[in-house]
Amino acid sequence: MGSKSHFQLSILGLTVAMIAGLAGAFIGGISLFLDGAEPVRIAGLLLGLFIGVGSLLKMIRLNQQEVQDRVDQAENEYHEFMDRWKIEPEQWGRFLEERLKYEQSESKGYGYATGGVFTFLIALIGFSFFDPLRLILILVGAFLFFFLLGKWGSLFGARRRFEREGALTQSYAHFAERLIILNGKLIMLEDFGVKLRSFELLERFGMRVLSFKVETGFGNRRSNTQYTIPVPAGKEEDSEKLVRHYAGLIN
Repeated sequence: MGSKSHFQLSILGLTVAMIAGLAGAFIGGISLFLDGAEPVRIAGLLLGLFIGVGSLLKMIRLNQQEVQDRVDQAENEYHEFMDRWKIEPEQWGRFLEERLKYEQSESKGYGYATGGVFTFLIALIGFSFFDPLRLILILVGAFLFFFLLGKWGSLFGARRRFEREGALTQSYAHFAERLIILNGKLIMLEDFGVKLRSFELLERFGMRVLSFKVETGFGNRRSNTQYTIPVPAGKEEDSEKLVRHYAGLIN
């Protein structure tokens, strides 16, 4: 089995473990609250938290290592990129501030999505263990809890990304035929399980930006990630050439 396949299977298994662990921990917590503390319930709660949080941390470490390995490989193989951009600190800072305001306004959407997914999973698991009235109360509590978790998590993630990227001494984007490296992040545009869905020039955040969407995964596990790169002064013509090139990769 290749390293890429091993990484994908590891992430899939850890995702399942994380969801199961967090859902089990929540049900364990509800049982403690409603039925009293017993060693078995406490052990179940702690075990669920251990599995859920441990799986999440492991996923983060694996993903960071995989990204760094692929960036190093790309830098070594692509000696001549089609174009290399350096984004000046003033423009980069303004871009980050405007993007942060937008992400803060969108945080409720993440809350609803997180609350809906976990409430549905808890409903499936708890259907056989609780009577209808108690299950409804549990689901209402679960939705509120995971809604706040998703919303606050989104806000926290947006703020952390703003601080991390705002601390860069240099912001850059390197464009190769089928990939882009943005501030050390490798973005594949055409690969196994990866498809470029859109690539266009837009006026956003008070400036001209390159905006593109990449789809990853298969079947019901497909997800889309939107990327935005501010166009530096003097790169307007080059940005149009990049759009024409990458349009040929869109599926």
